[in-house]
Amino acid sequence: IVSTCSATINKLSVAAALWQRATTRFSLTDFLARREVLHFAFTPDMAAVLGGVANALMATLVQLAIDRDEEFNHTYLIADESKYLADMTWLDEMAARGRGAGLGAAVIAQAVPGLVAKWGEAKVNELLELLACW
Repeated sequence: IVSTCSATINKLSVAAALWQRATTRFSLTDFLARREVLHFAFTPDMAAVLGGVANALMATLVQLAIDRDEEFNHTYLIADESKYLADMTWLDEMAARGRGAGLGAAVIAQAVPGLVAKWGEAKVNELLELLACW
């Protein structure tokens, strides 16, 4: 167990070292206030470790963007390779309130079968219906 955990954690050592030496602070609130690009990226072999983190960051980002309630301060989220996200509970809230808060999104996947394998047919059908409504 220790060697398995160490192998995974060691892959994050460069990012941890850079984070440790960072000269500026990062926050999602500050990001939303500026015109910037934020890219959450990880390789497929890290999906099990970082998929939940990416999903939590997306959910927080969506909620903060909706709460700011600034219709003309636009933020556009692109969820590429979305099948690697742990789930997409934030999508419903974004669809319901996002457009009025200046929030839009693109959910990108290679194909529908990959999403069905990850989330099940009912959730994917709900997602497709939701996207068809936009």
